[in-house]
Amino acid sequence: MSVTIIDTHANEIEARNEQLNYALQAAQKLEKKWLVGHDQINLAELPDDWQTLLSAITPSKQNMYALILSQQQQLIMHYPSPEAELVSAPDIPTLALPCITTSLRPLFSRVMTFCKQQTSSGFDAVLNLLASRGVCAHPADWMPTKHSDSVPSIYLPWVYWSNDQLCQWQAQQNTALEQLQWDDLYPAEKRARLTQLRHTNPQLAAQYIHQVAKTELAENRLRLYHILSIHLSHQDQPQLQEYLTDKSKKVVAFAKQLLARLAVDVDDTQSDQHAQELAPWLEVKTKGLFKKTTIVLPAKLKSKTQQAMRTEFIAEVSLAALAKTLNISVTQLCNGWQFDQYREQDNIGFINNAFDSLPETTLNDFITRSCDELFTHSLLWYVLRGVKSRLSPQHVATVIYTLLEKKHMHFNFGNLLSLIDSPLTELTWQQLSHTQAWAQLQQDIKQELTDKHYLEHYAIMSELLALGLFLPQALAQRIYDGVIALGVMPADPMLDALKLNVGLVAVKAQTP
Repeated sequence: MSVTIIDTHANEIEARNEQLNYALQAAQKLEKKWLVGHDQINLAELPDDWQTLLSAITPSKQNMYALILSQQQQLIMHYPSPEAELVSAPDIPTLALPCITTSLRPLFSRVMTFCKQQTSSGFDAVLNLLASRGVCAHPADWMPTKHSDSVPSIYLPWVYWSNDQLCQWQAQQNTALEQLQWDDLYPAEKRARLTQLRHTNPQLAAQYIHQVAKTELAENRLRLYHILSIHLSHQDQPQLQEYLTDKSKKVVAFAKQLLARLAVDVDDTQSDQHAQELAPWLEVKTKGLFKKTTIVLPAKLKSKTQQAMRTEFIAEVSLAALAKTLNISVTQLCNGWQFDQYREQDNIGFINNAFDSLPETTLNDFITRSCDELFTHSLLWYVLRGVKSRLSPQHVATVIYTLLEKKHMHFNFGNLLSLIDSPLTELTWQQLSHTQAWAQLQQDIKQELTDKHYLEHYAIMSELLALGLFLPQALAQRIYDGVIALGVMPADPMLDALKLNVGLVAVKAQTP
């Protein structure tokens, strides 16, 4: 009895599959006829179920309904099967912040895609914007990899999950760094843990860096030693002097820079020689009647070869050694450097050298002077890049707020985005609306709309992206309204970052 029931059921399934295959073949034949221009269908050639439905419809609509049935037939016959390599995985770990709401996910994905194309921005600005509003990315839209070097620490559980090592993360997340196996950590976690430890316990971090760096390649050692610039103090001096004997020239050069920031004299024959050769190509003079001021000018040279050598020496020489050779102080050298008298490459080399090696007190005076004198000059970008490399994010923001008070500051919003790690929450409309960059952007948008009736220029796209990623929500709304008033369509994809910023103001918690 049971055998008969099974056989009957199998026969029914086989008959049904034959009907479905026949219907699929009929649908494919019909589509081929449509492709070559036939606009009439023969009901007799179609499956019985189709004939019943189509015969009750007026001939003018039979083609449309036949098309619907053919598409449904293909969907029924399509059975997606997983690849053999698929394996079961644990649930994606929930992060400390809720995921971005579903309605904003398409905007987030499009902004991330553009940031991937524009490598100068990267993903960090988008992820930091989300974090500043109390949310994180959805794992279906973005997932870090084990090779990610600068992933925000909140996403570290996903790094381990994506590499099938979630159990390892759960076992070590509350374990002290010195108790973990260094080689088992991913690059992003190494950087995050060491940076955090350097902030909380600088000397313990320095000892650990000294210990683990010995087994790393030169480039990785250099990345680790860069963490020592955080809370740098004279307690780091013994280790830095030991690094002067490192096999890597880059490591040795960086150790010299950190020691110079501590105002420690380093026995460097080559740098002293550069100072001796460079000094005759500079002139030290004084100006002023009542208040004498020291100025450092370029001397007239005899050839382009000497000009090239002077440029090279300015970028590499120890500023302390140069000041000593010129018989002035480092402060006098930095305050007396006459930017308007030197070639641009000379100035760039001097600015980079200053930020690499000046002690903190001298550097602060140099930053103030440079921002006051160069806010209308293209050299300001190199000053701001140096500010980011030496100062904390809070101090960088303070410098930017001060500069934004100057109406004719030479910068664009894309440059500004690369200098900050999170939105400028204290930025005001008064500061932003009076910048030259905003005036230029409005002019460019008007011209683009006049010429093409839509936005296409890459520079405009980059500026609108930057505004969407570093503005506080209220200012993002005002910029969005202002751009719409200029004639830009609300659906224009160039406004995606601004719309994402505005939409993040009142998101609700949502788990993956």
